[in-house]
Amino acid sequence: MRIQESQEREKRLKELENTNSSLEKDVILLNQHIELLKTSVSELNKYENIFKRKEEELQIALEEEKIVHIKVVELNKEIELFSKQIEEMKIKKQKR
Repeated sequence: MRIQESQEREKRLKELENTNSSLEKDVILLNQHIELLKTSVSELNKYENIFKRKEEELQIALEEEKIVHIKVVELNKEIELFSKQIEEMKIKKQKR
């Protein structure tokens, strides 16, 4: 009985050692993966900052475009008004 128990304990010990070894390898792989993910996150942060800057530039450009559009509309109104005044002056001149 003792020999069999001893053999079973030895077998169990070897199984545990194998499991432990396997887990240690898994931990090493997971640590490597974590480091890779940290590097990837760092790289993505660089692009996130670029994206934010470009997004701000886009918002500024859109605001400027809006202002220019308003000025164009105002200028067109002024042109229309002056054109009407010119026409009115021509008509008045013809009537004289």
